[in-house]
Amino acid sequence: MRRAGQIRGRAMRRRGAGYMLVLGAAMLLAVIGYASIIMARVNTRIVTGTNDWAEAGVLAISAVESGIEILDQNANWRSAYDSGVESASWKQGRGAASFMLVDEADGKFDTEDSEKVRIYGIGRVGDAVRVRSVLLTPGTSTPLDCLEPAMTTASDQSWSFGGSLTADKFVHTDGSFSTILGFTVNADVEAGGALNLLGTMSGSTTTGVDDRVFPNAATVFEHYESVGTSISRSALPVKGGILGLGGTLTIENEVLTVGYNSISGVTNGSGVYVIDCDGNPLTIRDSRIDATLVLIDAPSGLLSSSIKVEGYVLWKPALPNYPALMVDGDVTFGFVGGEKFNEADLGVNLNPVGANYNGVEDSALDDTYVSKITGLVYAAGDVEFSGNSPTFDGMLVSDGGASNSGSANITIMYGNRAYLEPPPGFGTGSLEPVAGTWQWDALP
Repeated sequence: MRRAGQIRGRAMRRRGAGYMLVLGAAMLLAVIGYASIIMARVNTRIVTGTNDWAEAGVLAISAVESGIEILDQNANWRSAYDSGVESASWKQGRGAASFMLVDEADGKFDTEDSEKVRIYGIGRVGDAVRVRSVLLTPGTSTPLDCLEPAMTTASDQSWSFGGSLTADKFVHTDGSFSTILGFTVNADVEAGGALNLLGTMSGSTTTGVDDRVFPNAATVFEHYESVGTSISRSALPVKGGILGLGGTLTIENEVLTVGYNSISGVTNGSGVYVIDCDGNPLTIRDSRIDATLVLIDAPSGLLSSSIKVEGYVLWKPALPNYPALMVDGDVTFGFVGGEKFNEADLGVNLNPVGANYNGVEDSALDDTYVSKITGLVYAAGDVEFSGNSPTFDGMLVSDGGASNSGSANITIMYGNRAYLEPPPGFGTGSLEPVAGTWQWDALP
């Protein structure tokens, strides 16, 4: 009996050990299974997070492209958007996209039409946020249509006394066009307003035409101010007047080029020079200018003297498509154009060492030139012709009107360089990414 009991005890212990073994194995399998579930969830989260990150990046790039397209379709985007403010988002795929514009120069979009802007494309998918940015520059490949005629004015053109207006391309005014007996027009004319023709017309006439698009007079000077070299008024002599009163700032017998500045000595690599007239009249005569001259705060109005170009001038911009002259006010042309003049008569060397003309520079007074202005001339005010034979190879654009106060024989031989390659402020176009400025970014 004892032996039989011992046998049953050993059997019970074996069964208990087996049970524990099975139970342990089951628990181990359960732990392994739970760990597998946890690991699967972690892997899913990792994969999902990776996918979200990648998709958010795609959305960020897409947001930049969509933002550029939205801006191109809104000519008034500079007033419609604020710098540093995110646009309303839109759903795209599993996430959402939006964009933000930032003016890195001054935080304001309305200060200069030619200013660059950085666009941030923002993509969000789940917890993933990606930002892609690029600097945009306004395109200028499409010229403003004010550059198409030989002369374009926003207000009336009124031609009186003797004289003539000759152009090899048509003349345009948004206003009326008038001549009196004794004035001859050798050009086609188009006007938004009426034609009052008492003088002689040798070209065609068209009325009721649409206004042409002019540069923004409030901002067109800003680019040239930003890249130009300032010439102080104190560097300019005051000539004329009586007992020191009523004199005029004067540029006379001067040479101004990219590498030569006989006025103040400081040169500009783009040949852009800026003078703040502070309302003072300025006369330019008997000088050679291979540069863009920008005259800020020039005088304007019937009772004020204006900017005057007289005598002989040999004038063209250093950059061929840039304006030769920009006047923030009125300008009067009375220079002798189309005629030869020489250094000996003026008593000044216009091609000194450092300022070659057609590859020639010297210290002698033995060179001869032809007086004319080549390139684009722009005035924010009125243009007046006071006499002589002002001659232009290029185009004239005035945000005011045009008239003559003397018997001037005006000749404009149209040059299309500014039309083919519009200078800053005189062209429009889609916003274009600046090469080398794409980057992954953080929200500003």
